[in-house]
This record gives sequence, structure tokens and C-alpha cells, in this order.
Amino acid sequence: MKPTIIWSLMTIVLFACSPMQKLQEDVSQGIFIGTIVEVDKTLFGVSYQPIGTPQITKMLSLSVQEVPFTKRTFKKYNDLKLSQGKKPYFVFNDSLDIKPTYFNFTITDRIGLLKSLNSVDNSTIRQYLMQDSEYALIDEISVIVDEKQRGMLSDAKIIFLFENSFGNLVIKSVSKNIEDVIPVEIEDIFNMQTLTPCWGLNKFRQSEIQSLVRDGSCPKGTKLNSTDLKNENPYLKLR
Repeated sequence: MKPTIIWSLMTIVLFACSPMQKLQEDVSQGIFIGTIVEVDKTLFGVSYQPIGTPQITKMLSLSVQEVPFTKRTFKKYNDLKLSQGKKPYFVFNDSLDIKPTYFNFTITDRIGLLKSLNSVDNSTIRQYLMQDSEYALIDEISVIVDEKQRGMLSDAKIIFLFENSFGNLVIKSVSKNIEDVIPVEIEDIFNMQTLTPCWGLNKFRQSEIQSLVRDGSCPKGTKLNSTDLKNENPYLKLR
């Protein structure tokens, strides 16, 4: 088995807006890391409908992990390509010692992400998130990269997302003081994970996101539904 390779990198959240197509597996086309989505769980799988993307003004750390394919992950990738009317880039053979790989990109700077989500710039996004506990944020994606992208990731000292002059965020790498754009194809994202916001009250008794959790189990003192905070009388707790 090929050993896992992990780099500590820098990023901001990226989002590309385009019409969405629900898939049976964990993927909806056009969704990228950082997208706010509505999670729809059925007997046939999980699908994600995009809601929007937060504004991120500071770089957020990202871990990038190269992982060998398994039968399960290759099935997800293969199903995605079939849904796109395309053929996979390779044929998977589980008996081979050296297997093809993909890359996981994961947001690791939860504190920075929380600050961004609670900022004035993201008041509209928070209003959407407060409406339904099924809304979540894509914090991890699995994607196929080509050899050029693989080389750029290997050589990079820093990787981040940058807002260009058109108002779009693009992934950039810095290597030997040279900046390069790393084009990550959204159509090659075949798996993703989400974080669910947990709500609490700030010192002004206003609702804010105080934690982001994977399994929907909020820490003590926070609520999955922001409306539950209004049902609590803080003065009763002082008695």
C-alpha cells in the first residue's frame, strides 16, 4: 500500500456557481470546498443543493492528503463519471500493489472559518443557515488531479485561495516566490464531507455560530437549531 502523504497548506474557501445536478452518491456537480449546501438524505443516498458561499477575507489553513483508491472510493468516482456521460480516466485493479491516487482537501482552520462566518460580510449567509439545521458547509472534498497539478502541489510551500479582479476565488500556490494558479476541476470532485453549525449567544445575546461539527452533535451550551436559543431564559439559570 502506498503511504499517505500530508502537507500543511494555506487556503481560503472557494466556490463556483453553476446549475446543480443531484447525484445518488455524495456529490452534486458545481459544489466546491466552502459551499453552503442543503443536505438531503434519502434511502438512495445523500445529495447536496448549493445555497451560497461565505466571504472569506483571510487565508484559512488546509490539509492536502494523497490517498490510494479503494474499491469503494473508485465506485464513487466511476458513478460520477457515468452520470456525466464520461469514462473514468483509468481502470482500477485492486490486486495491484501500486494503486492510483486522489487528493483530499480539508479545511483545518476552524477558528478562522468561524470568524469569517460570524462576520458582518456574511450576515446573509448566516440568515440562511439559521433557517434550517439541514444546512451545512462543505469542508472536505476528494478530487482527481492531473500530473501538472500533482507537481504543483508537491512543489508548493504555500497554497491558498485568492479573489481575482472578477470577484472569483482561485487556488494559487507559492513556490520559490512564484505564484501559480492550480486549476481544480469541479467535475472531478467525487466525494465530500460537511460541517454543521452549532449556535450560541454572544455577549450581546445575539445568535452566532460557535462551533462546527461533523456528526451533528453540538457541544454543551450550543444548539443545532438557532431557534432553540430563544426558548431558553438566561435569567432562570441564575436561580
